[in-house]
Amino acid sequence: MHWGWSILSVVGLAIAGLCADQPVLPVLLCAPGFSDAPTCNPSKKDLKLAKKAFERGLKLQNAKRSGEALEQFEMAARLAPQAVDYVTA
Repeated sequence: MHWGWSILSVVGLAIAGLCADQPVLPVLLCAPGFSDAPTCNPSKKDLKLAKKAFERGLKLQNAKRSGEALEQFEMAARLAPQAVDYVTA
């Protein structure tokens, strides 16, 4: 009987976890000139450019060129404001 309650508890917790999914937010395109808006979803092109800028920033940082690295990190954050890695670099 002890195992029965354990299994029932695990199944109950699993069902509760599956039911607790949060709603998916709609994808919003950026209006021209508002790329810094926190709800902005960057285009694929902007995401690609942001990734390249971030990678350049990492290389520059490793080469002890902090000023230039910061410029690249800031560019990546502007292009993809929702990317936590880019914004906090």
